[in-house]
Amino acid sequence: MTFCKFFDTQFFFSSSSTLTIFLKALALIILYALLWNSILSYFNVEGIDNETVKEFSGVIKVLLIFMVAPVTETLLFQSLIIFLVLEYYRKRNKYYVAIIMSTILFSLTHIFSIYYFLYAIGLGLGFAIFYVIMQRRKSNPIILTMLLHASFNATGYFLSPLFE
Repeated sequence: MTFCKFFDTQFFFSSSSTLTIFLKALALIILYALLWNSILSYFNVEGIDNETVKEFSGVIKVLLIFMVAPVTETLLFQSLIIFLVLEYYRKRNKYYVAIIMSTILFSLTHIFSIYYFLYAIGLGLGFAIFYVIMQRRKSNPIILTMLLHASFNATGYFLSPLFE
Protein backbone atom coordinates (compact mmCIF):
# COMPACT_ATOMS: atom_id res chain seq x y z
CA MET A 1 0.00 0.00 0.00
CA THR A 2 1.44 3.37 -0.97
CA PHE A 3 1.89 6.26 1.42
CA CYS A 4 -0.85 8.42 -0.13
CA LYS A 5 -3.21 5.52 -0.62
CA PHE A 6 -2.99 4.91 3.14
CA PHE A 7 -3.99 8.49 3.88
CA ASP A 8 -6.62 8.60 1.16
CA THR A 9 -8.36 5.30 1.91
CA GLN A 10 -7.38 4.16 5.37
CA PHE A 11 -7.12 7.41 7.24
CA PHE A 12 -10.22 9.60 7.14
CA PHE A 13 -10.42 10.94 3.61
CA SER A 14 -11.90 7.87 1.93
CA SER A 15 -15.44 8.80 0.92
CA SER A 16 -15.51 12.43 1.95
CA SER A 17 -16.40 15.37 -0.22
CA THR A 18 -13.68 17.89 -1.06
CA LEU A 19 -15.13 20.38 1.44
CA THR A 20 -15.17 17.78 4.19
CA ILE A 21 -11.56 16.82 3.46
CA PHE A 22 -10.58 20.50 3.46
CA LEU A 23 -12.23 21.08 6.83
CA LYS A 24 -10.72 17.92 8.32
CA ALA A 25 -7.26 18.90 7.08
CA LEU A 26 -7.65 22.43 8.46
CA ALA A 27 -8.77 21.03 11.83
CA LEU A 28 -5.79 18.66 11.93
CA ILE A 29 -3.32 21.43 11.12
CA ILE A 30 -4.85 23.75 13.72
CA LEU A 31 -4.76 20.98 16.33
CA TYR A 32 -1.12 20.36 15.44
CA ALA A 33 -0.34 24.07 15.96
CA LEU A 34 -2.18 24.17 19.28
CA LEU A 35 -0.40 21.03 20.48
CA TRP A 36 2.98 22.39 19.43
CA ASN A 37 2.32 25.71 21.20
CA SER A 38 1.13 23.87 24.31
CA ILE A 39 4.28 21.77 24.45
CA LEU A 40 6.49 24.83 24.05
CA SER A 41 4.53 26.68 26.73
CA TYR A 42 4.84 23.74 29.12
CA PHE A 43 8.61 23.86 28.80
CA ASN A 44 8.68 27.68 28.94
CA VAL A 45 10.12 27.97 25.46
CA GLU A 46 9.41 31.03 23.35
CA GLY A 47 6.67 30.44 20.80
CA ILE A 48 6.88 29.97 17.11
CA ASP A 49 6.29 33.57 16.13
CA ASN A 50 7.56 34.68 12.78
CA GLU A 51 9.52 37.81 13.68
CA THR A 52 9.82 38.82 10.01
CA VAL A 53 6.06 39.29 9.64
CA LYS A 54 5.86 41.26 12.90
CA GLU A 55 7.96 44.00 11.30
CA PHE A 56 5.13 44.82 8.89
CA SER A 57 1.82 46.41 9.74
CA GLY A 58 -1.61 47.02 8.31
CA VAL A 59 -2.46 46.07 4.76
CA ILE A 60 1.04 44.78 3.93
CA LYS A 61 0.95 42.36 6.86
CA VAL A 62 -2.49 41.10 5.88
CA LEU A 63 -1.41 40.65 2.26
CA LEU A 64 1.71 38.74 3.32
CA ILE A 65 -0.17 36.44 5.70
CA PHE A 66 -3.31 35.79 3.68
CA MET A 67 -2.16 36.02 0.06
CA VAL A 68 1.57 36.22 -0.67
CA ALA A 69 2.75 33.38 1.59
CA PRO A 70 -0.02 30.89 0.73
CA VAL A 71 0.16 31.57 -3.00
CA THR A 72 3.93 31.58 -3.42
CA GLU A 73 4.59 28.71 -1.02
CA THR A 74 1.89 26.52 -2.57
CA LEU A 75 3.13 27.20 -6.09
CA LEU A 76 6.75 26.62 -5.17
CA PHE A 77 6.78 23.94 -2.48
CA GLN A 78 3.70 21.90 -3.24
CA SER A 79 2.89 22.38 -6.91
CA LEU A 80 6.33 22.77 -8.49
CA ILE A 81 8.37 20.47 -6.24
CA ILE A 82 5.81 17.67 -6.26
CA PHE A 83 5.41 17.98 -10.03
CA LEU A 84 9.19 17.87 -10.61
CA VAL A 85 9.73 14.87 -8.34
CA LEU A 86 6.87 12.94 -9.91
CA GLU A 87 8.15 13.81 -13.38
CA TYR A 88 11.62 12.61 -12.43
CA TYR A 89 10.22 9.28 -11.26
CA ARG A 90 7.75 8.99 -14.18
CA LYS A 91 5.12 6.28 -13.81
CA ARG A 92 6.54 4.99 -10.54
CA ASN A 93 4.19 7.07 -8.36
CA LYS A 94 6.82 8.09 -5.82
CA TYR A 95 4.38 10.27 -3.91
CA TYR A 96 6.20 9.74 -0.63
CA VAL A 97 9.44 11.09 -2.16
CA ALA A 98 7.56 14.12 -3.51
CA ILE A 99 5.93 14.74 -0.12
CA ILE A 100 9.24 14.44 1.74
CA MET A 101 11.03 16.79 -0.69
CA SER A 102 8.19 19.30 -0.50
CA THR A 103 8.22 19.14 3.31
CA ILE A 104 11.98 19.57 3.60
CA LEU A 105 12.12 22.54 1.25
CA PHE A 106 9.09 24.18 2.85
CA SER A 107 10.69 23.77 6.29
CA LEU A 108 14.09 25.09 5.22
CA THR A 109 12.52 28.41 4.25
CA HIS A 110 11.00 28.73 7.72
CA ILE A 111 14.15 28.75 9.84
CA PHE A 112 13.27 31.68 12.07
CA SER A 113 14.27 29.53 15.04
CA ILE A 114 14.84 25.83 15.58
CA TYR A 115 11.34 25.56 17.05
CA TYR A 116 9.74 27.30 14.09
CA PHE A 117 11.69 25.02 11.72
CA LEU A 118 10.46 21.90 13.54
CA TYR A 119 6.95 23.33 13.56
CA ALA A 120 7.18 24.01 9.81
CA ILE A 121 8.04 20.35 9.18
CA GLY A 122 4.58 19.35 10.41
CA LEU A 123 2.88 22.11 8.44
CA GLY A 124 4.80 21.32 5.28
CA LEU A 125 3.94 17.65 5.65
CA GLY A 126 0.26 18.47 6.12
CA PHE A 127 0.14 20.80 3.12
CA ALA A 128 2.04 18.33 0.90
CA ILE A 129 -0.17 15.36 1.83
CA PHE A 130 -3.30 17.46 1.29
CA TYR A 131 -1.97 18.65 -2.08
CA VAL A 132 -1.23 15.10 -3.27
CA ILE A 133 -4.60 13.78 -2.13
CA MET A 134 -6.40 16.63 -3.91
CA GLN A 135 -4.23 16.02 -6.99
CA ARG A 136 -5.10 12.32 -7.02
CA ARG A 137 -8.79 13.22 -6.71
CA LYS A 138 -8.45 15.80 -9.50
CA SER A 139 -9.92 18.45 -7.20
CA ASN A 140 -7.85 21.53 -8.11
CA PRO A 141 -5.00 20.94 -5.64
CA ILE A 142 -3.26 24.29 -6.17
CA ILE A 143 -6.26 26.47 -5.28
CA LEU A 144 -7.39 24.21 -2.43
CA THR A 145 -3.91 24.05 -0.88
CA MET A 146 -3.63 27.84 -1.15
CA LEU A 147 -7.00 28.17 0.59
CA LEU A 148 -5.97 25.67 3.28
CA HIS A 149 -2.72 27.56 3.89
CA ALA A 150 -4.50 30.94 3.93
CA SER A 151 -7.19 29.58 6.28
CA PHE A 152 -4.54 28.23 8.62
CA ASN A 153 -2.69 31.56 8.58
CA ALA A 154 -5.95 33.43 9.23
CA THR A 155 -6.78 31.16 12.16
CA GLY A 156 -3.33 31.71 13.63
CA TYR A 157 -3.51 35.44 13.04
CA PHE A 158 -6.85 35.86 14.76
CA LEU A 159 -6.22 33.37 17.59
CA SER A 160 -2.65 34.44 18.42
CA PRO A 161 -3.74 37.25 20.77
CA LEU A 162 -5.42 34.62 22.96
CA PHE A 163 -2.05 32.96 23.59
CA GLU A 164 -0.03 36.07 24.41
